[in-house]
Amino acid sequence: MNKTIIRLAALGVLLVVIYFGYRLIEKWLNPCEDIFRQSSVSIGAKLDVVRAKGAVAIGSQKIQELDKSAHQMAVNLKTCCIVCGGRATPEFLRCKEGFERYDAAVRKVASSI
Repeated sequence: MNKTIIRLAALGVLLVVIYFGYRLIEKWLNPCEDIFRQSSVSIGAKLDVVRAKGAVAIGSQKIQELDKSAHQMAVNLKTCCIVCGGRATPEFLRCKEGFERYDAAVRKVASSI
């Protein structure tokens, strides 16, 4: 009975160590996923402001279109990253500039509301 409990505890500790070890090397294994998450969070925060304050002024349909466009921009940025092999090539930098322009436009809409 004691050996079983010790084995289960050791297995639990091993699983936790494996999980946190994977989380540490995940950015190195897949840098494009991190870019996708960061861009999604960045745009999502700005769109939350637009949703909260601009539903009456802009309309819910336009906000949904902005949300879809933001997700598509984040997916395009991730795709560019994958195509470029996770490196900052000129092509990837062009994709990033396009995303930054979109981000600036959303920021402008959010600030005007």
